[in-house]
Amino acid sequence: MNMLDLEIRYFELQRAGDLVSIAHLLATHPEMVTVQEVAARMIHGSISNPALVALLVARGVNVNTPEDPRLPDRPLGTAVMGGYTETVRWLIEHGSDINYGWDGDKDYCKPLASAIRQGYTEVVRLLVEAGAYLNVLDRTNRTPLTWALDYGRDEIAAYLRSKGGVESHEVPGYVPPPPPDPVPDHVAWAVGPVRPRGWVPAVPDGDPPVAVRVAVREDGVVCLFTEGMSARPQPPGPGGEEYQYAELAVHLSGWPDDPARWLEPEYRWPLDWLRRLARHPFDAGTGFGGPVAVVANGDPPQPLGPGTALTCWLLLADKDPLGRLDAADGREVVFYELVPLHTAERDFEREHGTEALLERFAQADVPEFVVPDRPSVV
Repeated sequence: MNMLDLEIRYFELQRAGDLVSIAHLLATHPEMVTVQEVAARMIHGSISNPALVALLVARGVNVNTPEDPRLPDRPLGTAVMGGYTETVRWLIEHGSDINYGWDGDKDYCKPLASAIRQGYTEVVRLLVEAGAYLNVLDRTNRTPLTWALDYGRDEIAAYLRSKGGVESHEVPGYVPPPPPDPVPDHVAWAVGPVRPRGWVPAVPDGDPPVAVRVAVREDGVVCLFTEGMSARPQPPGPGGEEYQYAELAVHLSGWPDDPARWLEPEYRWPLDWLRRLARHPFDAGTGFGGPVAVVANGDPPQPLGPGTALTCWLLLADKDPLGRLDAADGREVVFYELVPLHTAERDFEREHGTEALLERFAQADVPEFVVPDRPSVV
């Protein structure tokens, strides 16, 4: 089996809870733990099961393996976000780093901030007893005590005070936080409730960073969208002056509710593409250039992810329900919706135009959310 097949087999066994077969698989294919991306997906995707985490670490997976080579969040952070107390305890006892921030940040205890936001009192105690920093400012200029007060976690706030915790304004170097980003409120109004916490930053070294957020429609369709991309203008491409302040969104059906499963290959690829496309205008030095853009996965185009023959993204601006947002500071924020295409559809769009392709979509009754195995309409 190739590495992708091995990884899919691993997660099949993981869902079945078959540790004996997993141990055999890893013993038979030790190369699985030497490929950092695979090792990271295995340990982060198994974070709810401390016995499985212990097995992976025993086989050679680093207890501090970042969940993405470009980002520094670690198994401890993933365990905290999921509220897996016993996994948190095991990781702390087996050498997990406690105090760290996003790439380029001064160190603080990112897992502690997550535990406070979620109200996981026992996890907070575990982290503090293990040496979590209490009186440093994170990237939002908050201390742990400030997080507790902002989220109404009275019991946690009292505990942090008993350990000497102080509020943000008492720490040297405190700067009042900037006004809140209006993007999540707009998405909540247009789509549905936005989950209170984002996924990992898509552009951690941006100014400000770009995060991936999640909104859920009444029918269960999930909208993944970027937040922070529109805080700075894209370098304008030809005809792109009206599209400099932009965010990205993609609609998904059948998306698992457990964030740990988002790391599995069959679910991860839309998230990876949001990150990649969020970086593109700033890395390439040119924006998407107007109301329509097409991005192919290589030349010739390759599948966007496992389990799909779709190879390209069609980026459509001003599409309902997100449309545009008039921010209070004068920015006009446009939302690009990501629509996956087959290569033949990309070629048809080049020859006949976007409207002709969308007519084909309407005739074939293509849903507005991603369908990985849908046939081509041309």
